[in-house]
Amino acid sequence: MITAPSTVHYAKRLVIGVSVSTVLCSYVAYRNHDGRTLSNEEVAAARKMLAQITPSTQPSSTAESSLQQHMHNLNKLGVTVIEDVLCASELQTWNAKSKAAFDNTDGKKHNIVWNAGRAHCSISKRSIYYEDMSRVGEESNANRTCAETQDESLYYESFTWLNKLFLRNNEHESEQHHLRKNHPTKVQKMITLKDIVESYFSQQNITRYELTDVQFLNACPASTNQIWHCDNKFKGLTVIVALKDIDDNGPTELILGSHSSDYTLSSKYKMAVGKYMSRFLIDTADESSKDGEIISIPTKPLLACINAGDAVLYDARIFHRGRGNNGRYDTDRPVLVLRWDAARTPPPGTGLIVTTANIYWGKVLYACLYLLEKLQQGKP
Repeated sequence: MITAPSTVHYAKRLVIGVSVSTVLCSYVAYRNHDGRTLSNEEVAAARKMLAQITPSTQPSSTAESSLQQHMHNLNKLGVTVIEDVLCASELQTWNAKSKAAFDNTDGKKHNIVWNAGRAHCSISKRSIYYEDMSRVGEESNANRTCAETQDESLYYESFTWLNKLFLRNNEHESEQHHLRKNHPTKVQKMITLKDIVESYFSQQNITRYELTDVQFLNACPASTNQIWHCDNKFKGLTVIVALKDIDDNGPTELILGSHSSDYTLSSKYKMAVGKYMSRFLIDTADESSKDGEIISIPTKPLLACINAGDAVLYDARIFHRGRGNNGRYDTDRPVLVLRWDAARTPPPGTGLIVTTANIYWGKVLYACLYLLEKLQQGKP
């Protein structure tokens, strides 16, 4: 005797069907979001966020306060931004060297590896570029200004020496003051990339560290998203110096705070729900305080849309990837990449199994953060 299916049976099938449909719809939405072309609004929002975490380079800000903010960014967010690592003349030089290396017109054979439409040109210690690249960031743009004004300083010193031969200093003190005012010889020292790297490893009690990777990297037009990955399981730093403006042409994407062992999705969920519920009560506060210090880590991944000559410096343990260069303009995205690691923990610090697991864990994090972002933007 055949009995009719029970109500419980129909309910189970309904739940399974709804669950499968929800998973499929979420996956399609994630794929569309993941492979999208970045909009002008997204680029503008990314630049606004970057401006909030970029220490001031104004003469009024001291080198000590600037260094403290860089350290705060690296400790809490896992990333910081350094302005004017390369000046205009250096940008022109490095763009020419990068192009010569990729086009193989410099007469040297380089090891170029292609991955997802990106060309990685590793620079060995025997390369003609290694010594110069290893010194990138040793001097700030402000300090280079001192060198550029050296001729004016020499002129001033020569003029002063001649004055001393014919004039008494006490009789022409006002003239000397006027001369110093119009021919300054000193510019306040600014924090350099080298200073930040040294301070980071000192703060981590790492006395021996080394430059483990130096390369030219170019995200060519139509390149696709990189896999999610970490540069090292252990503490270290990676810097990406932009040789051209980076906007929708393949910026580096970073999951803020994921370098920390305290990073959990549950905390992000609570923050997203709290921000959504607060819409019913009062306006939510911004992620940054008035002085630019980040109060809470934003849920949305950070897009490193930086200007040519600027650099993004991040913790080697942070989850990140290079977005595909599928922008509206056919422009390359050449950068310089340098990486420092502790001598005892060279990269990547993990085996094939963990590296593969990180790929999928990065996708899970990105998908969950995407859903949480939608929750935060929900209208009551």
